[in-house]
Amino acid sequence: MIAVNLITVALKFLENPEASYPFTAVLMIAALLLFFAAIFSDSIYYHEKYRFGIRDAAASCGFLLIGAAIMLLVYSTIYGFLIGALIAAGGNFVMLLMKYKEVWDK
Repeated sequence: MIAVNLITVALKFLENPEASYPFTAVLMIAALLLFFAAIFSDSIYYHEKYRFGIRDAAASCGFLLIGAAIMLLVYSTIYGFLIGALIAAGGNFVMLLMKYKEVWDK
C-alpha cells in the first residue's frame, strides 16, 4: 500500500514545477522497487507452481533497471519519465503474464 501511495506522490510531483526532477525519478524508482519486492516476497504464500524464482527476480530487476535508466537519462521532457515508468511496469506485467500463461498451458 505504501508503494502505491509513493507512486501517486511521484506522479503528483511531475505537475509541480518546484519539484526537482531527479528526486521525482528516484522516488518513482524506489516506489516501483518497493512494489515489486512486496509482490515477490509474498510469492512464498502462492501455490507451488506460481512461486517466483531467481529468473523471475532477475527479469524484474532487468526491466526496472532499463526503466530507471531511461527515467534518469531522458530528463529533458516528461515523456522520458513516463516511458521509463511504462517500461518498468509493463515489462514486469508481461513477465508475470507469460509466467502464468506458461502454467496455464501445462
